[in-house]
Amino acid sequence: MKALKKYCKDPEISFHLFLDKLEKSVKKSASDLGRDAVSVIKKSITIKELEEKADDIKWRLLRKIFLGRKLDMITGDLPIEHETYGTYYPLDSERLSRLREALQIIISMWTEERSKFKGKFYKIKEPPCWPKPIQKPHSPIWIDSGKSHIVKIAAKFADNFNILGGSPESYREKMEILNNYCRKIGRDPSQIRRSWRGSVNIKKPQKAIENSINEPEAMANAGVQDFILAFEDRKDTKLLRIFAEEILPAFQ
Repeated sequence: MKALKKYCKDPEISFHLFLDKLEKSVKKSASDLGRDAVSVIKKSITIKELEEKADDIKWRLLRKIFLGRKLDMITGDLPIEHETYGTYYPLDSERLSRLREALQIIISMWTEERSKFKGKFYKIKEPPCWPKPIQKPHSPIWIDSGKSHIVKIAAKFADNFNILGGSPESYREKMEILNNYCRKIGRDPSQIRRSWRGSVNIKKPQKAIENSINEPEAMANAGVQDFILAFEDRKDTKLLRIFAEEILPAFQ
């Protein structure tokens, strides 16, 4: 709203001038989503009303994206993750191609002033992306999977590669596959941080505490640098205190 109020001395008058200018720009870009935005915003007569309806406007636009399927979006690894958002579940080969194209688009929009891309599934033509990430060369990209074909993509694009569960032995094997793919494309494997997601179960205090210390310790020896831990009983806040007082000190 600050930018809008600076548009001219009388913000209430400039409000509609601003919308007219935006609408002309939207028509030139032939953006259905943009026209929807202008249509929703124009229903607010004053800036105050627009501010009050900000959440409603965002919700309507999200509905346009998800329910109207204005964007061709593929999400998640499991069929249920696609069914939740009403998107179809393609073959692995297509999902991998989409992921590779999406990563190229994201990186180019983060690092270039005006990026262009034309692939089999996605294409962009100089869309605005501002402000750029503060982190250089761009925000860290995390890729999570233990499947060999995902590891190959991680070797090229990931700043952090995460494995869900598994033993120290299987973790070492997957990391060695990642290292080999990195060497093949001329990338230093040490540029990619390694993480692991595991569960913490402290239902039987003493034995569980020992396991909660031994398992992460074994995974750290296998090469894990970052841990993502989930409590099996998420509603019991007492477990968090036990973890903080009796388990964390073992790693300090």
